[in-house]
Amino acid sequence: MRRLLLLTSAIVLVDTMFFAALTPLLPHYVDELGLGKAGAGVLQAMYPLGALVAGIPSGIAAARLGVKRTVLIGLSLLTLTTVAFGLADSVWALDLARFLQGVSSAFSWTGALAWLVAAAPAGRRGRLIGSAFGAAIVGALFGPVLGAVASFTGPGVAFGAVAGVALVLAAVAAFSLVASIIGLWAANTTLNTDRWVATVAPLPRDPGAKEKGAWAEAQAPRVGAPLRSGAPEDTSKV
Repeated sequence: MRRLLLLTSAIVLVDTMFFAALTPLLPHYVDELGLGKAGAGVLQAMYPLGALVAGIPSGIAAARLGVKRTVLIGLSLLTLTTVAFGLADSVWALDLARFLQGVSSAFSWTGALAWLVAAAPAGRRGRLIGSAFGAAIVGALFGPVLGAVASFTGPGVAFGAVAGVALVLAAVAAFSLVASIIGLWAANTTLNTDRWVATVAPLPRDPGAKEKGAWAEAQAPRVGAPLRSGAPEDTSKV
């Protein structure tokens, strides 16, 4: 559970950090690309617009594909779009990359929080979700720092480093997904094939059938045993 909490916290931290990193970079894009006030507003709006558009599809993906696949989709898309945003040399490329980052944010948040809630005990869910949102706040606070660094080193270098972190998180999610698939395959291979039946014993259709059969056998009267009625035995004639 602690590892899952760390993974979820890292996902939301990276996401919110990148969301908050744009503001210090706006003067850089004004100088480099001639971005005006309207263009800056549109660029700021692309990220939440992408998250809004992908909100319902990400929930559907989590329900149909599973939370781990949803997280993997979001992190993979975040890695690609972060690199694209750092290398973008036109306003429309920035807007498109920023919109797709919002889409990746919806998939990452939906999958990560659903994964955490599904794995957490009922009594600890509120505490774990609160811890994850605390990490999101930390990411929002460090976002402007990342933007300031990117304004000096260049967006390509700074956002390339963020993309590397997102790639590591995607690798962790992929490893967890592959481990789950292998575990499920191993369980099905062991329990639901002829190999188990041939080497161990036939599996009862009802898991409690063996216990029920043993109980019924114990309650049945043995052959030759005297039958006793529920009434007390009359010993006056003996």
